[in-house]
Order: sequence, then C-alpha cells, then structure tokens
Amino acid sequence: MVKFNIFNDQFQQILTCLHCNGLIRQSIISFTHEKIYSIQSEEHNRAMRIFEYEHPSSVDNGSVESIEVDITLVMNLTKRIADDTILTIETDGRILYIDDGNDEIKIAYNIPENALEKIPFTIKGGVPIYGEKKKILDTSFTMLKSDLMNAVMDNSVLKTDFFRFKLHDSKLTLQVGDFDMFGNTKTFCFSSYNSKGDAKVTVDYGIRKIAETFGDYICIKTCNDATMLFTDVTDEYLLRVIIPPYVEKE
Repeated sequence: MVKFNIFNDQFQQILTCLHCNGLIRQSIISFTHEKIYSIQSEEHNRAMRIFEYEHPSSVDNGSVESIEVDITLVMNLTKRIADDTILTIETDGRILYIDDGNDEIKIAYNIPENALEKIPFTIKGGVPIYGEKKKILDTSFTMLKSDLMNAVMDNSVLKTDFFRFKLHDSKLTLQVGDFDMFGNTKTFCFSSYNSKGDAKVTVDYGIRKIAETFGDYICIKTCNDATMLFTDVTDEYLLRVIIPPYVEKE
C-alpha cells in the first residue's frame, strides 16, 4: 500500500514526464520511502524512458512497491483540478485512489511482473557506458529546446521521422528529412553548449516526444552511430530518454 500527499501541479509534472507525449501509455511506476521512479521501454523497444522524482511516501524504508496504470487516463481525469489543490494519492487492492478533498477518482491498476530497478548503463567520470557492447558515450552537448522544436516542425512538413545529429568542432548541425540521393531535407545550424567530442548519429523515432516534453535545455550524450541519451534535469526531477541509432536495412 502506498499513500502520500502532493500538490496537483507537481502531480501533473510527474504524469507529463511518465507519459512523455505518448512514448509510454501504460506506465509502470515504482514507489519507495523517498522517491517515485520509473524505468520503462516503449512497447516496440524503440526508446526507453527513465524518470526519478524525490517525494516521500508511506512505503516501508527499504521496500519498493510498483503499479502499472493507464497514465493517459490518470492525466485526463486530473488535469482540470486546480494546481494548488493538495491531492491524497493511495493504492489499495489494485485500485489507485486520487482524492482532492471534494471528489475521489478510482482507477484500476495491474501489478507488473518485472518492474525494472536499474538503469541500463554505468557512469564513470561523468561518461555513460551503455549496453552489452559497452559503448562509451563520450560525446556530449546541450541544445535549446526551442531549436529542437524548430527542427521538429519542419520534420512534420517533410513527413518523415528521420533526424541526423552531427557535432564537429563544437558546431552542431541537425538534418531532417529523407537522406537518400533524391530525398527532401533541411539542415539546421544550431548553437551548442558545453560541447565535447565529435559524433554523427541518425535516429528515426522519439525526437518530437522529447522536444514536447523536456525543459528549456536538453543535454545529449552519444558517440558515433551509437545510442543517444537525452537528459532533462531540474530541481524537482530527473528525466532521461534513450534512443538507439537508426540502422539501415540491407
């Protein structure tokens, strides 16, 4: 059984991060005595979302309780509650109770069989080492959300999901479109911050979801033709999305 109180604006932020603009619809959420977290792959393994929010609950110290719930349904039923309303969140008998002091929401949930508890990479000296092949993601840079949104909008015009990131000598270019000889493309030259290393990576999923969920600055770690690790860090939460590189089919 889990029980805690939280302001609705904080609760909405948690839901937004868990949902990640539709990246995860049926969310596995884990609760400890000190935090709320979720490590979950997109249903077709095209991305992984990692979320952590420090907030105390009634869970016994050292224990973990996990639920699997329709996060879209929770968002839709709570989004009209005033931001400064204190919610009481409680789980009991496979029912999630949300009480705003006047009305009560009841939503059924499942008990997940295998809730992930560890992130799929290690960090040494601030550098992530990812996957079975131990890819060292030692190229890093930060870009503006507003820049990424500009690329996303033109990507929609071009009716494609391809994005090619290239960092060279601290210069960031982002190409969108279809990259064959006769494809329609647009190449952006963006400012990057805290840049280190060179890399070129193409991805074909998830960038719009990241751009529409993350905060003003998006931190990215990768290496040439490797997994991209996107991080949004605030004082309230940690949100990461991992996207594998596009591999051209032979």
